[in-house]
Amino acid sequence: MPSRVALAGKGLAMTAARQQYTLDPIAVSVPEATRMLGFKDMRVVDRLIRNGDIKARKVGRVWRVNVKSLYEYMGA
Repeated sequence: MPSRVALAGKGLAMTAARQQYTLDPIAVSVPEATRMLGFKDMRVVDRLIRNGDIKARKVGRVWRVNVKSLYEYMGA
């Protein structure tokens, strides 16, 4: 049985045999958020950000949308 190593207390585990693990992103770009929500027009996501329905921050010239906020908006 391969040994398991806990990673930084985040509930992630990595097996020594495969050394693969998955991480969910903290933030995504507006085009990716548009795709996740099932919209075709990015202006819808821009409007949701302006109205405060989803949380986003500007990093340099690019807006990053909080993934947890997207899941809450979707009701998941």
